[in-house]
Amino acid sequence: MRQMNPKNSKEEDEVIRALKRQRALGLAETYALIPYQRAHLGAVFLNSVAASRGGQ
Repeated sequence: MRQMNPKNSKEEDEVIRALKRQRALGLAETYALIPYQRAHLGAVFLNSVAASRGGQ
């Protein structure tokens, strides 16, 4: 992580911190969706296998 530039004003530093926080939250949200998407794709696959075998 880069150090804050001492020449930046407090307002600029706060904006930079907010942008970094927003980016981190966006990444966390994306990573949280991965298990859900994998589970959904697994369910779709299992349903298609069951259907091809004359099940549901």
